[in-house]
Amino acid sequence: MPDEKDEEEDDDDEDLIEGFENEDLISFMMKMRITITKMELLKRRTRKE
Repeated sequence: MPDEKDEEEDDDDEDLIEGFENEDLISFMMKMRITITKMELLKRRTRKE
């Protein structure tokens, strides 16, 4: 019985980890794009002034 429980838990953990990795990667990339665009806008503003 303990062996069966361990296997089930491992499968669940792997699924959770994969889900979190994908969501974190997407959110991280979105944040990076926003940050980069903000920096570009600031550079343009400072050049104009």
